[in-house]
Amino acid sequence: MEYLCITWKYRSEEDPLEYYIEIDQKRFETRKVETYQNQEFCYTSEEIELGTYLSPLPTPTLEELEEDEEIEVVRITKEEFEKVWKLATFDDTTKKRTMWSNNF
Repeated sequence: MEYLCITWKYRSEEDPLEYYIEIDQKRFETRKVETYQNQEFCYTSEEIELGTYLSPLPTPTLEELEEDEEIEVVRITKEEFEKVWKLATFDDTTKKRTMWSNNF
């Protein structure tokens, strides 16, 4: 598996701040989290979709993505991805799921 964090340099208020993506050996997304300015998340996997979906196309390589001047791409660790995934999929409706309130 490969893990990426993609940040769009230019976006509107409604667009995600960042995309955290888990990619399999064939370069297909297996899980993804989108973070937003209002501190909410959308996420998806092969089992669930909440506000977003897995791309039907293979993800370009890190080198190919880095050629796009509109995004910043960073390879992250599995542990970093899992931390974001757990924040996004936290299932306690009495607490708001945010990156900032959980010392992210």
